[in-house]
Amino acid sequence: MKKVSATGMSLASEKKFFSFSTVLSLTSLVGFLARVYSDILERPVSPRQTLHLLHVQVAALMLLLPVCAPLTYYALATLWCGLALRGCVESFRRQKP
Repeated sequence: MKKVSATGMSLASEKKFFSFSTVLSLTSLVGFLARVYSDILERPVSPRQTLHLLHVQVAALMLLLPVCAPLTYYALATLWCGLALRGCVESFRRQKP
């Protein structure tokens, strides 16, 4: 038979609240970045397209950041950057004009 304590139940509810608030803050951050990208690109940018743009930026940073890395690292980072860029381009092509 399992023992259930009140402290264990309160910690579980705090974890759920924390994850929900984290999701809300990330959603508002992505919305803010979407507005910034819209202003920069002078066209509407959806939150999904914003995530694609951020993905390309992270992939490019990981490609360019290490100065002395093995050749396999650069090959994988180039592949990652290319795939991220392709996904970003497809995302903007699917947007209705």
